[in-house]
Amino acid sequence: MKLAKLRSDLNERLEKKPELKRTITAISKLEWIESSYDFDTAYTREGEPLYAEEIQQIIKGEYLDSKTVRDHIMVRNYYDMIKYVYGVLSLKDMTDLSLMERINRILCRDEMLREKEDIYRKSVPIVKEFAMVPPHHQTVGEELNKVIKNYNIMHSQLDPILRGCFIHNEFLRAYPFKENNEATARALLNFELLSGGLLPLAFFMEKEEYRACVSRHINNNDPKPFFEMILKEEKKIYARFLEMD
Repeated sequence: MKLAKLRSDLNERLEKKPELKRTITAISKLEWIESSYDFDTAYTREGEPLYAEEIQQIIKGEYLDSKTVRDHIMVRNYYDMIKYVYGVLSLKDMTDLSLMERINRILCRDEMLREKEDIYRKSVPIVKEFAMVPPHHQTVGEELNKVIKNYNIMHSQLDPILRGCFIHNEFLRAYPFKENNEATARALLNFELLSGGLLPLAFFMEKEEYRACVSRHINNNDPKPFFEMILKEEKKIYARFLEMD
């Protein structure tokens, strides 16, 4: 079934059940955190993933002995970032540099909840996940301005998913920040979906597929695999919520 049909059917149901809309929004936020945590700790964590129930406990201020201090900080930072993204939707409907920087600053806050002053990288890392070497750090500003310029040119011509895919992958091509570039890119993708009236994505797709599709865009200028993956995942979300009572 086409996404437009799934979206229309769900919106029709939500008009009749406003409480279901609140439930779906809460689930979407929790799954955004859960899937992001799984992505961002895949290579480093020891032990079990973080589940929705545990995320809710941490958000409420509870301390879980089974989780590290870093786990608690990451959840709070994700939560605050998502709250910021939802809050800014009424103020802007286009991605810009200030949005990128603010999202990254929230994600990178340290244990004392102080924002790091300089978020831009000062080196040229090898990004193994995407088999790429990003542009020299001295050109980061230039690269980001180029991304925003191209995004602005095509904004009105692309639907929310295409815009989200573009900004996600072109941002990662620039890889501008010291930390949390992938989490920032995923937040920018969801901002585009939300600003276009779509549900945000939960990133439960296979990690290797995700990274392979990003690599195809960055290294081969082939955006189709990533777009098709995101469209498939978005359809899954709508189909699942349509089955809810």
